[in-house]
Amino acid sequence: ITNIDLIKELNDKVPINLLENVFVRELNPIFNQLSLSQSKLVEVLESLGIKNSQLNWFNRGIMPITAFKKFCDFYEIKDYNNIKIGVTGNDVELSPIFHISSELVKILGFFVADGNYNGNEKNYTLVITGDDVVSEMQQYVIKVFGSNAKITEGGEITNILGREGKWNRSKQVYFSSKLIYLIFKYIFEIPEKSENKRLPNIVYNLNNKLMHDFLSALFSGD
Repeated sequence: ITNIDLIKELNDKVPINLLENVFVRELNPIFNQLSLSQSKLVEVLESLGIKNSQLNWFNRGIMPITAFKKFCDFYEIKDYNNIKIGVTGNDVELSPIFHISSELVKILGFFVADGNYNGNEKNYTLVITGDDVVSEMQQYVIKVFGSNAKITEGGEITNILGREGKWNRSKQVYFSSKLIYLIFKYIFEIPEKSENKRLPNIVYNLNNKLMHDFLSALFSGD
């Protein structure tokens, strides 16, 4: 496997209520290629059972990802390399044809070893812990996802929840994005909580080079 079709995978695997604010963007070239007017787009979407379509989708060149999947099936659209997927209120935008790179599988390896989900329904944050890897992971996250990954400094702490003592806190890199969260949890199928962690499903379909990169990252962690 070298690429993942995010349009298909997000629609197939993510609970529909979590996709409500996930939009496909930069659709104007597709609308123009199909010679669609604003009224015709609304008519087509309504015929597909999408009753809450909005007129500004046409002007802005956007559409909810759930509606876009039906739209593509209707028009038999296979080539959508030039559009973007994003979430309302977040700057992260990804190509719908998501490339499986060396950097990505290294992020996955470190996340399975020393990562966790940290947030709630309004703050989808992923964290990777490790003094020796955070700078490298920060660069990989920025390159793969375009996310503003940040590093928290480690060091000695003397109080945890009122308990006195001395502990060494490791550095962490964290990145907040609902889109990345949905990909990790539902497409790569990495569950929450360390006791439930398992290998991402794509690992079994990687070539030798990518498998080596994943395992190297995995065993570099705890």
